[in-house]
Amino acid sequence: MSEGFGIQSLDIDLDSSVKSITRTAAMCLSGSIANGIVIAQNPNPRVRIFNNRIEFGKCNNPDLIGISGNVYPCFYVEYGNLVYRYNTAWKCSFFGKQLDYKGMFAPSVPDDYTIFNLIYPRFQ
Repeated sequence: MSEGFGIQSLDIDLDSSVKSITRTAAMCLSGSIANGIVIAQNPNPRVRIFNNRIEFGKCNNPDLIGISGNVYPCFYVEYGNLVYRYNTAWKCSFFGKQLDYKGMFAPSVPDDYTIFNLIYPRFQ
């Protein structure tokens, strides 16, 4: 997250479609959230985790302003906001609303320890 700009505050919360996140999912999501923050270049991101996507709020990246649609694998600019869309490696249980990673290679360590510690065990 030290890509030449500073993060003044980081607000991560869950949408009502997600009640909890497994430890494995938090490990994997930590890298996606860190990458999304770097891509968006928003100094005060409001990260919201849904059952099928992560929204990062306004995309202030000068290279992406005015662009709409896919910008990186799984990242999209929609109405000026950066969105990360999950692929089929993710599942959110219908009744428990628990987001879990079901992909082929589950991580054994977090992609980004700082973000992981903000997510887990807070949303466990």
